[in-house]
Amino acid sequence: MNPLPDRAWRNRFERNKLGGISVSIGGPPALPFLPAPKPLDHLTGLVPKIGLLVDAASTNQVVGESLTLANSFELDLVGAFIDGGSGVRLQGNIFDRNVIAGLVVHGGHFHEIGGLQKDSGNRFIGNGRGQLSQGGVVFSRGGGHTLRYATVGGAANLANRGFGLLMLDSSKNTIGSALEAAGNEFNFNESHGVWIQGPGSTNNQFVNNFIGIDMKRRPAGNLGDGVRIDSGASHNRIGGGLEFTQNQFRYTVPSENVIAHNAGDGVRVIGVDTVGNSILDNRITANFGLGIRLVGGNFDQSPPRYLSYDDFTLSGVALDLATTPAGSLIQAFSDPDPNAPEGDQFLGQDVVRPGGGFFIRLLRAPTGKVTLTATHAIHRSTSPFGSGWRWYGESE
Repeated sequence: MNPLPDRAWRNRFERNKLGGISVSIGGPPALPFLPAPKPLDHLTGLVPKIGLLVDAASTNQVVGESLTLANSFELDLVGAFIDGGSGVRLQGNIFDRNVIAGLVVHGGHFHEIGGLQKDSGNRFIGNGRGQLSQGGVVFSRGGGHTLRYATVGGAANLANRGFGLLMLDSSKNTIGSALEAAGNEFNFNESHGVWIQGPGSTNNQFVNNFIGIDMKRRPAGNLGDGVRIDSGASHNRIGGGLEFTQNQFRYTVPSENVIAHNAGDGVRVIGVDTVGNSILDNRITANFGLGIRLVGGNFDQSPPRYLSYDDFTLSGVALDLATTPAGSLIQAFSDPDPNAPEGDQFLGQDVVRPGGGFFIRLLRAPTGKVTLTATHAIHRSTSPFGSGWRWYGESE
């Protein structure tokens, strides 16, 4: 079966010098995420350029309708470039084999990448040429954007030849949705599935995404980490519920991400200035590296080290209240891997009491070994998974 809709029904914006279609063009944008010393040179040579350019004067524009009637942005330097502005919606488009990225959102606020129904998501396939700075989607500066219903990669022969999503100094974005079906798939990318970089990348939420695994739970690993957080990116939420405000009330909708089968770690946090990143409620399993790895990041938060059980209650202590103070969140998981267990199934949670103890009433019977994470009460940094314990109590 052809993985793409019939091309006879689609518009094509291909091999353009500067924009196959443009909305209020205000001049060539810089490409700040590129390592080249003269980024504007990419816009002056006789090579393919940008398929779609939407500039800062543009608001509330809608480009595309559904994947059955999709526009295709192919074989350009960048498939589409949104430079500032607000409220632009891209829906039902295909971004295919562009050199730098399928889509760059630079600055601006509250852009929506994906519509309100599954067929209004976008597909990002075959973008990049194998360089670290190339791949599927870039959010650079600005923020408050939403990415939903996206397929970023999606099949081995449609892989982006770089990252799936690069978030560079961009804040308060929502990647995914409270609805599981509206989450995104980041699969088969040749680098990291999701890459969060820079001190300006804060307060981003990742909910109901499938990273290295598809929605049918089939392996679809990325060749790097599932999620990499580095270069000072802080206070982001990987799972842990979607937070939003409505009618002056604050709500949290429970949610998780599924992060599995990646060639690197499930989630890796790097650097002493990369802190306060919470990793909660997710299903993280079957990655080639660790489920969660801290390389100087998240203050090297440590997990609980002592565990006992009584029927369906896990009891333990935070051995150092200086690093895991009262109010810190302890989550329990089980995982089928006997040698390097991660966190395939969420079992329950409790907070550390003033004396350092915690008591977790299990939601279900464990399958495999039990692991624990700790999330600091104040700065919200999450630890790696603690060593796996057999359910019948023998520590290994």
